[in-house]
Amino acid sequence: MSSVNCQRIFSFAIGSKVIIILAALIVLVPESQIHAQKKLNVYRNTEHAFSIVFPDGWSTRGGQTPNTIVVAEGNKDASIVIQVRELPQDISWDQYSDQYLQQTAQEAFDGLKRKMFRDAVLENYGVTYLSNRKAIRIAFRYSNRTTVGTFQMRTTMFMVMGNMRSVTIVCSAPVSYFKTVEKVFQQSSGSFLFEDPSWYKYK
Repeated sequence: MSSVNCQRIFSFAIGSKVIIILAALIVLVPESQIHAQKKLNVYRNTEHAFSIVFPDGWSTRGGQTPNTIVVAEGNKDASIVIQVRELPQDISWDQYSDQYLQQTAQEAFDGLKRKMFRDAVLENYGVTYLSNRKAIRIAFRYSNRTTVGTFQMRTTMFMVMGNMRSVTIVCSAPVSYFKTVEKVFQQSSGSFLFEDPSWYKYK
């Protein structure tokens, strides 16, 4: 894919006394779990105050569009793209009804289909939660035409707001490979976390 197309998707679709306790917890954590945590492919962005755990072994790079913060890439054109837009105030989807959010998801897909992927097929959409906040989820498939051929792609896109940011996570892979990576897509998107910007104040 495609990473470039994924980055463009967001651009259209959308137009946060303890030390003693922690020390005690560290003592109680088995050594094997500590080693396991070191192996996590954690990406943390201090400018926008969020973190996410990408699938093990995936590489990361910067984006090619202004709002694309990071692109994680796996095998067979599987990718996770994260885009961020700053908001004028700290709002979230929590203040809106599920019905309104479902309508918003449908309208976002309709615009995407009209402007970018004319043959896109909406598979499902709805409301979920990321970082304990309401998020919009849209799943669809479309044809990705390149110089080496045409490929059927499947994308699951999440949109969540927090820390005066609108964040979109776009998980894509060829239709023939999507089932193989669907679980890691779910685990990675589910690990997304808005962090407290004050954590980085003195770093």
